[in-house]
Amino acid sequence: MIIAINVVLLLVAAMWFLMTIGGLRATRSMPKPINPDEIEEHELDDVFVSIIVAARDEVGRVEDTVVRALAQEGVRSEVIAVDDRSTDGTGESLDALSSANPSLHVEHVEKLPDGWLGKCHALHRGSIRAQGDWLLFLDADTHLEPHAVAGALAAGLRENVQHVTLLPDLVKLTFWGQVAMGSFMAQMGDRAMKVNRDHPRLFMGVGAFNLISKETYREFGGHERLRLQVVDDMVLGLCVRKIGGRTRSLDGFESAQIEYGSDLPSMIRLFEKNGYAALNYNDLFIVAMPILVLVVVGGALVGPLLALLLNAWAGWIAFVALALSALPALTMHTRASWSALAMLLTPIGHVFFLFAILRSTLITKRRGGITWRETFYPLKELRAARLSWRVGVGLPEMENTD
Repeated sequence: MIIAINVVLLLVAAMWFLMTIGGLRATRSMPKPINPDEIEEHELDDVFVSIIVAARDEVGRVEDTVVRALAQEGVRSEVIAVDDRSTDGTGESLDALSSANPSLHVEHVEKLPDGWLGKCHALHRGSIRAQGDWLLFLDADTHLEPHAVAGALAAGLRENVQHVTLLPDLVKLTFWGQVAMGSFMAQMGDRAMKVNRDHPRLFMGVGAFNLISKETYREFGGHERLRLQVVDDMVLGLCVRKIGGRTRSLDGFESAQIEYGSDLPSMIRLFEKNGYAALNYNDLFIVAMPILVLVVVGGALVGPLLALLLNAWAGWIAFVALALSALPALTMHTRASWSALAMLLTPIGHVFFLFAILRSTLITKRRGGITWRETFYPLKELRAARLSWRVGVGLPEMENTD
């Protein structure tokens, strides 16, 4: 019995050690957007970027996003802001900005067609109007620094890729919010590193900053392909890979900032919408999640107790391995001015993260779908529209939606 416990704890320790090594390698190797003074004088002269922002009931917040998008330097661009059925004055506010900025074009969506998520339809409407060679899809709360677009675009062109995404800084987080997001960002960093090496089975996309060549976007069907994808940002990256395109994920902490909740409860509620979708509605997770928490996280946390009570010496190794998994997150202490203590506690953040996904799964199944911005989307329709998340599986024929 003790031998079996030691074997399990050693396997748990190995998993945490591998995760830590991958995370540390990611923090050292993740590229950043090209610095403005390193972009050659005429390097981006022949490129035009359409920045597309979808907003619903975002008055008082989306304006800053649009103003910062309009203020991009070093690249020719336009901004297309899509007001998606807002009732709080968002549309009027965007129209007022447009009257003073000829580079800003505003689209108004009055009705959501059947078979579409609101955000996906709004971004689709924006893409139809876009004149750029590249399209940049931004969330309504993304705040860009002046050279963010030029730096990301230059990095993508130099790497000869068709899709560039940024991992942004998350601002206004409370202490426990930092604990949870430190865990999440460390895991995303490891995935980003592998995507940057053209891993044959991985893909990536971030709603805060998805920059894609229009040719590639049109080739896989654009947001018509994504019309019922709750995690449309990640699935956009998936579609890029499915048609043979390549992605680069950049360290965007100095280039873009977003507000993703603030404290732990609000972040868990925000994750309610897309947690189950991030699993591609795979019910096996309901079984796997308790095992992950109890064995992989819980086993390591109580490792010293197992060592003292049962003489399971591997418990100490598992505990140390879990503690070391905080090291990748500690890099965010300096990069994002997050609390060092919060980063040291990111092993606990793994529990929060897994709990948020399980909660999303159970709530979505109980309700039979998700409610997003006052619109209900049945789970049956969402499941029917899902794509295989295996990169090597091609895209199915797309129905004509005209």
